[in-house]
Amino acid sequence: MWDRYNWNKGKSATFPGGIVIEDADMEHRHTVGIGQELDMQGSSSIFTHAY
Repeated sequence: MWDRYNWNKGKSATFPGGIVIEDADMEHRHTVGIGQELDMQGSSSIFTHAY
């Protein structure tokens, strides 16, 4: 799996406890030099669950 975390206005992420972080807020931090885009990479085994 690979993903480029870049900040897109209009999107957001919700974390446990109801914390919502707007991409526009993160993009602003990147613009003023206190945040950055990042690449995420990982892998896992395949998991199948039968109901």
